[in-house]
Amino acid sequence: MINFYLDELINRVDEIGPENIHTLVIWTKNPAKIYQDPRLRALIGGLDQVFVLLTVTGLGGSYLEHRVPVPETVFEMLPKVIEAVGDPRRLNIRYDPLLDVMVSGKRITNMDSTLFEKIARFCGELKVPLIRTSFIAFYNKVLKRFEKYGIQPIYHQGKEVTSFITDIMMPIAAKYNVEVKTCVSPLLTKGGCIDGPSLTSLHPKNELCSMAKDKTQRVDCQCTKSIDIGQWWSCHHGCLYCYGSPSC
Repeated sequence: MINFYLDELINRVDEIGPENIHTLVIWTKNPAKIYQDPRLRALIGGLDQVFVLLTVTGLGGSYLEHRVPVPETVFEMLPKVIEAVGDPRRLNIRYDPLLDVMVSGKRITNMDSTLFEKIARFCGELKVPLIRTSFIAFYNKVLKRFEKYGIQPIYHQGKEVTSFITDIMMPIAAKYNVEVKTCVSPLLTKGGCIDGPSLTSLHPKNELCSMAKDKTQRVDCQCTKSIDIGQWWSCHHGCLYCYGSPSC
């Protein structure tokens, strides 16, 4: 939203009123505007707290995410992003979704310990404390798009994905003092991506955030109650696995 619909974001914040916002949670794959755009800097400056959920799948620049910056470029931006939000704990990385596909006989995957370790090391160096992850959901519209672009999904059993997270990702991240948590994984998830207790503890005025479960989300989602100020607009990053795009 910050990259393609900044005017809409600014207008919605104005409508709600900054004084009525506990925390603005920004989801993005390219955080450059957080420190580059003067309007967004002014917006952030007028709010008590901004929290960034930054998706870095490790596949930026690949066939699947050809308009997303490569991970190295994104992490070069993060010192300025952290300065803008005031605390590295107000930034979490989403290594999400985990996916595994074949394209023209070549495997593209982020279920790769070497790739993940690079991401975890970046987080450790910047004192970013948490990485969120989950496995791709193969919605019908995603599978239709895969067929259109010659992408063949590789399916994994639930216990195989769980094992990759618990036996590979978690120990690697722990080496860099980074925690791995899951998103909507019933056997593993404890606390949501929008986490009321965490947002309360980080708030500069110690204001309480809602602790109620967000009933508008999926059954297994553990996010606390929030107001989604986005819309189902087309995202111009063009990630071929995206389920959120209104077009197939």
